[in-house]
Amino acid sequence: MTPQDIDQVEQVLKDFAAAWRQLDGVAIAECFGEDPRVTVIGTDSGEYTIGMNAYRSGWAAGTYPLSATRFDWEDPPVVRGEGGVAWSHGIIAYDLTLKSQEVIRGRMWISTVLQRTEEASQNPWKIKHLHASYA
Repeated sequence: MTPQDIDQVEQVLKDFAAAWRQLDGVAIAECFGEDPRVTVIGTDSGEYTIGMNAYRSGWAAGTYPLSATRFDWEDPPVVRGEGGVAWSHGIIAYDLTLKSQEVIRGRMWISTVLQRTEEASQNPWKIKHLHASYA
């Protein structure tokens, strides 16, 4: 991977965290692109989606938090790659308000696999797999 590739992958991961802070499902989906095979595995039981339509339906159903006062990488994620594939891991610290008004704070390990794509986008790198687990 070139230094430019690493910078672009890091930007996708920054964009992902920023979109989550705004609870912007459209911007989050942009980090993944239009792949029907994308997998997203969350921290709770049942948080497993395949394809962006399934992921978007969670946002449309209103199953995500009401607000996010924090959703930030504790340190820059570690990025590695070869050719057109990259992988990363890091910890996100979060403060989220749920629909029940309960505020949850914690940390999640986030592991990703990204691929350089041909999609018409400013950044050719897209997340193809994301797995979150409590840290």
